[in-house]
Amino acid sequence: MTHAVAALTFRQKVKTLPVLGGALEGLWRGLTGRTSLEFELRRSRKLPPDATIVKIGSNDGFQDDPTAALLISRPLMRCVFVEPVPHLLDGARRCWGNSPRFTYLAAAVNDGSPATFYYVDPAAKSLFPDLTVEPDLLGSLDRNHILKHPDCARLEPYIRALPLRGLTLEGVFAQGGVSHLDVLHIDAEGWDWKILRQLDLSIRQPTFIIMEYIHLDPTEQREARARFDDTYEWRVRGTDWVWEKIA
Repeated sequence: MTHAVAALTFRQKVKTLPVLGGALEGLWRGLTGRTSLEFELRRSRKLPPDATIVKIGSNDGFQDDPTAALLISRPLMRCVFVEPVPHLLDGARRCWGNSPRFTYLAAAVNDGSPATFYYVDPAAKSLFPDLTVEPDLLGSLDRNHILKHPDCARLEPYIRALPLRGLTLEGVFAQGGVSHLDVLHIDAEGWDWKILRQLDLSIRQPTFIIMEYIHLDPTEQREARARFDDTYEWRVRGTDWVWEKIA
């Protein structure tokens, strides 16, 4: 049993049951009118049992993650976790274990050149328990991105610079052994579109593309919307944009 499974609440465990969980949650969603990306992914019949997920900026791949229940409920699915920050990637390993299903890459996704990644030292969480933002969620290739947040005055002394290798998106697929891409999930704190625009749709057309959009400027948002208009349905789920391939 992985730490991810052990950490599930009773309600979460019920939701991951292949038949009963889907039926019960479907009834609940129908009564309340609520939906969620996690629910939509688990209900999708477009994803094969052995689908591959690639997560850019994965964090631990579990907490508040829309693909976590999917990975737990479908034991043949693979996932490539890409996370630059060492303690966060270690958290993913502890959470998901060393199964051949999972690949862990310590890298920044850019044009393939060496990079400097900025993140907040985890000590800040214990020193400032009243922070209005989770420091582990702020890592970025742009130091100024961290300084935009309300707690920046207290966090700035704890910003760390991490030199590390850069990979292109295709480099991630190559190193992760991805032959077929089914779900691409990007949460890169402002670099999301810079990464997603590398996707060559003539080579790969994942069933689902998930990208955090709230840090994109208006030009990037327009470009992203236009890029996938012809082949994907688009919708908003919280802070993410979701594209689902038109069958």
